[in-house]
Amino acid sequence: MYREGIATGAFAAACLLFLSACASESDTEAAPTVTVTAAQPSADAVTDTVTPATTLPDPAATTPVAAEGQTFIRIDQTTYDIGLPDVETAVFTSGDGSIHCSFTAEHGQYAYPQRMFAIDETVGGCLYGMEDADGVADYVSITTDATVQPTFAEPQDGISPTFPTASATLDTGEFVHLGKIGCFAPTASEIACTKFTTGEAFSIDGSPDGAGFGELSNEQVMAQLTDDAGYTQVLSRVIDIPFNGEDGVRCFYDTTVEERYSCVSLNLAGWEPTEGPGPANILAWELQDGNAEFVRAFAANPGFDLYESRQPLEPGLYRLDDGLVADYDGTRITFTTQNGDSFWTNGPDYGTQTGSG
Repeated sequence: MYREGIATGAFAAACLLFLSACASESDTEAAPTVTVTAAQPSADAVTDTVTPATTLPDPAATTPVAAEGQTFIRIDQTTYDIGLPDVETAVFTSGDGSIHCSFTAEHGQYAYPQRMFAIDETVGGCLYGMEDADGVADYVSITTDATVQPTFAEPQDGISPTFPTASATLDTGEFVHLGKIGCFAPTASEIACTKFTTGEAFSIDGSPDGAGFGELSNEQVMAQLTDDAGYTQVLSRVIDIPFNGEDGVRCFYDTTVEERYSCVSLNLAGWEPTEGPGPANILAWELQDGNAEFVRAFAANPGFDLYESRQPLEPGLYRLDDGLVADYDGTRITFTTQNGDSFWTNGPDYGTQTGSG
């Protein structure tokens, strides 16, 4: 089972997904203001030094596997973290070693000492192809910060940046969530990434006869992530379901409580609370051994990543983590477990049903 973790420490006091400990707050498109009361490490402690660089490995003699109809599994971001102080990182190669990517979380609108992909900008790049006689490989600069670079990904000529050693690969049928973006590997020689809010996406094919860098449409990304059963893999752990301007929801795994799945209402009226004061803005279900059980409707602040790491979804069939699937028809979203239990919401209403009826 792969489940994306979320750091504690500096953000515990900011109620980052610590739902039961937070006061209610309206959910607007503007991110909330939260006062941090816990002791914080000094910003001077942040360092950008990296481990010694390695040269780009030669591509292995690997025949790419056909990507059509395959399923994908989530790899935790911590698998690729190289351990810089107070900043999350992700460094990986493609399965055949022909692509080498490096990302860090960089401060956006939240200037906390600890940088996290869940709320900050994602910045980095990828090297691919064989180095030439001058030691220069092809390089793509990648950033979610439009003030730094107008487009999500831009090829750069004559640049060979120093990359830290990658301790793991992003191989065929795997994906990783890095805050505002998701990256996945359709084949052993290909890595593709997409920026959730804009739909901008690209693919790099590092094989000797591959196409190299190319932009992808959102439709192409969704097609690559769709399996033979018609379910599209969701890359973010936070999904944005619009319904309409007032009744939309955002749903996510609450990693502070094992097997908990929650939905947050975008309607200030919310739901009738089952505990605590109202209105309730969060619904929570327990998912144990493939069973779904409603837990409570309550008021809480769900955290910054609800705003920064969300993946907007169009109507369709989707595959989430741990065998959970979702059917979104535009007016209602229904989640179904491996055992056939289901739970749903259309914004104003919600319900739960066991597989046996």
